[in-house]
Amino acid sequence: MKLLHKVAVIIFSLAIIVAVIFASIIYMLTLSSLKEAISTEQVEVARQTMDKIDRLLYERMNNIIAISEDEEFEGFLAGKDLTILSEKAESTTKLRELSSVTGPWDALNLVNKEGEIVLSASGRFIGQNIKEELIKHINFDDVFNGEVRYSDVLIDSRTKKPTMIFASPIRNEEDVKQPVIGMAIGYLSWPVILEILQSTHDNTVELFNKNGQEIGDNESENASEILSNSFISHPSVKKALSGVSGSEVRKGIDKNKDKDQLISFVPQKGFLINKGNGWGLIIETPVAIAFADATQNALNMVLIVIPVVFMAAIAVLFVLQKVFIKPVINLTNSAQALSKGDFSKRIDVTSRDEIGMLGTSFNEMMTKLKDYQESLEQKVTERTKQLEDAQVLQVKQLEETERINKLLVGRELKMVELKKQIATLKKKS
Repeated sequence: MKLLHKVAVIIFSLAIIVAVIFASIIYMLTLSSLKEAISTEQVEVARQTMDKIDRLLYERMNNIIAISEDEEFEGFLAGKDLTILSEKAESTTKLRELSSVTGPWDALNLVNKEGEIVLSASGRFIGQNIKEELIKHINFDDVFNGEVRYSDVLIDSRTKKPTMIFASPIRNEEDVKQPVIGMAIGYLSWPVILEILQSTHDNTVELFNKNGQEIGDNESENASEILSNSFISHPSVKKALSGVSGSEVRKGIDKNKDKDQLISFVPQKGFLINKGNGWGLIIETPVAIAFADATQNALNMVLIVIPVVFMAAIAVLFVLQKVFIKPVINLTNSAQALSKGDFSKRIDVTSRDEIGMLGTSFNEMMTKLKDYQESLEQKVTERTKQLEDAQVLQVKQLEETERINKLLVGRELKMVELKKQIATLKKKS
């Protein structure tokens, strides 16, 4: 396997490992962050909803105070002849108008010190004594001591509807001591509270009193369900009623008790003179719905991260191929050429790092080897010429020796022949 292929396999293997680890971390961190943001946002929605309710109750308190300070009603209770039909009719008309302007109210009455209804916006229940009802739900004596009071949620015995009672003392301003001579009593029309709860459509919104009883939600207007059951044992309800705000994932309340919900809870804080009744508000959203966008966004982040990691791996491979692998391949090719006796190969040096220094050293070595080769070849040529010259000389010497030898041999033959002739002459003589 070539070096480039090996490096590519290593880099992309590491890229896969890094992508898996990094994508997992990004997914978990993104999902956790988005879940926290969604939870915080739902808590804020719950807080704003509770704030709207508190401000509404504050407005109703101001409304009932304004009615109790109306001079006409003060004069009506201060001793005007209640048998005068015109006076009574005018006050009733004004009270009815105020009921529409400041309400809606289920009932708006003026009550005397004995607890009898002396004037009603609806014109009904005149003369009825409601002192016991007022003692039960608000502190009747405190109102006649000059304090503004309001009740918790209750079921009106007459209308069988949920309501709240607001009471403000009416004083005789013409008397120096300004004694309390009666009170303005307003019965809150509970649907105005339900309308605030129903302004949130995508979640289950529930309102609980201090006893953990549900007093309203955004899914039902059935008055028979209000104050019917207590959910004080549910951890989220308990936290809301203890003054804690937050979100948690757990089984839902009542209708959602079998499914995991993102539950956000806030306590009632009140607004200015409205100190609240210790209520708690809960918003429930199925986990699959609440965190669907968070999961999708986290996956989208992963889908962005993975290509980025592989693009980075390709970039690293490209840089390594350019800076490291290509010089190594060139060095290898030059070394192979060197092994075959080719000293002409050179490495293109483009950097001053160790690879560049190695290339420079290799080029210098190749130059020296080539110079050495050329020098060696020159010496070999010269030596060869010397050897050839010596060989030629030796051949000439051999030839001369052979010639001399031939001459000597010829002389010897002639001497032998001469000796034979001398010997023959001696024999003849």
